[in-house]
Amino acid sequence: MQNYDKKGLRNFFAAGKDYIAVTEKFTKRDARFAVLAILISAVVMNVIGMIPLMMYARGHEPANPFWFSFSMGLISFSVISVSVVILTRITGHRLSSLGLNKKGTVKSIMLAAVMGLILIIFRPGIIFGGGLAYTAALIIPRIFQLLTGSFGEGLLFRAYVGPRLYGVFRSPAMSVIVTGLLFGLMHFAVIIPLMIIGPGIELSFIFTAMPIYLLMHIIFNFVHAKYNNIWGPTLLHAFSNFLLLF
Repeated sequence: MQNYDKKGLRNFFAAGKDYIAVTEKFTKRDARFAVLAILISAVVMNVIGMIPLMMYARGHEPANPFWFSFSMGLISFSVISVSVVILTRITGHRLSSLGLNKKGTVKSIMLAAVMGLILIIFRPGIIFGGGLAYTAALIIPRIFQLLTGSFGEGLLFRAYVGPRLYGVFRSPAMSVIVTGLLFGLMHFAVIIPLMIIGPGIELSFIFTAMPIYLLMHIIFNFVHAKYNNIWGPTLLHAFSNFLLLF
């Protein structure tokens, strides 16, 4: 555990004992399964991303774009989440290794709440009365969509891939950075089809957004690793995306 040195100010930012204990058990075999999880997710996201492309190519548009996007997202994250659970069981690990436990839940949510308040500073429109970009009828399903997406991404990257890549790198920092880059790349599986469909998103956006995705992953991973609990970072992730609606 020498890589997780806890001295001075680093004590606050250091991973929790439960997370360390779970992570250090992972081997190169677990890392290979992490790569498999990424490949499965990439296929799922690209297949889902191709559906609107094929529809627009044939001159068809969904009658209700919001519910179409909602259903596609729900399907993709459901498949990804189930895949992670199956891979976890195949490799002989408990679901608690994914942070799916009650222990530390309250503390994890409290830490996420503090981080969420900090994020509000970067969305001044909320403080000064900015309006939502969705109608009242759509805000509830939109929040549900944010929660399911945040849970699926958190389960894949913070709970599964990141800890298992430690089996190869044996370095917490390297594992977090590599996983953060993968986290950013996954979003482009959705963004690139939007670029093809129509104007509004330029290629330069990818290079601009990558540091932001990396930073957000580091923040979410910090909350996850502190208590080895998935619920706090899931809520924080969903809340950070919710702020974008203003």
